[in-house]
Amino acid sequence: MISPVSSAEAIILLIIALIISFFVTGYLFRVIEFTVDGKNTLPEFNDFLNMLISGIKVVIVGIVYSIIPSILGIVALSLSSNPNSIISGIGFIILIIAIILGIILGLMEIMAINNMAANNGSLRSAFEFKNVCHLICSIGWIRFIDALIFLGLVGAILIFVVAVISIVIMLICSLAGEIGTYIGIVLMAILVVLVTSYLQIVTFRYYGALYNEAIKE
Repeated sequence: MISPVSSAEAIILLIIALIISFFVTGYLFRVIEFTVDGKNTLPEFNDFLNMLISGIKVVIVGIVYSIIPSILGIVALSLSSNPNSIISGIGFIILIIAIILGIILGLMEIMAINNMAANNGSLRSAFEFKNVCHLICSIGWIRFIDALIFLGLVGAILIFVVAVISIVIMLICSLAGEIGTYIGIVLMAILVVLVTSYLQIVTFRYYGALYNEAIKE
């Protein structure tokens, strides 16, 4: 019988997972740096301290850009649960504002990370809001959104295809009994990891390409 994980072990596992996520995010940030610099090759997975710091910086940028929409969302949800129709109506309006603001700041966050990558990882560059908006305006907000929607659709189609392939693999392997099921799970996990990694790299190269297009305009 497997013993339950203690709270201390859970915290340790959470910290390890968090550190790994910082490294992965740092590598993806390096992908943007390579793309912005015009390099067509993928960066090596080295210089781990710098990679860790870059990952933390990207997370900080994400947190800062999401603070205001998150606060507004919390306020909106608390007001919406009020029995008073006027207060709940105000909460609904604030929620709409939070969603719209979240979308705008989410778009700005992408270009902010690009701007940080183009300026040697300077965290300050990510919060040059005027410059970030200027970069998006150079492409055009509609065109910028269309490019991201296209990327999202391609990613969604790829994920759907992987899901179908994974189901087929599981069904075929399950015919071999319990051992076949385990083999199917392993093959499915490998496929998901490979495709997810590829999709993330392509996404961040795409982000870098959008920045290069912005500075050319």
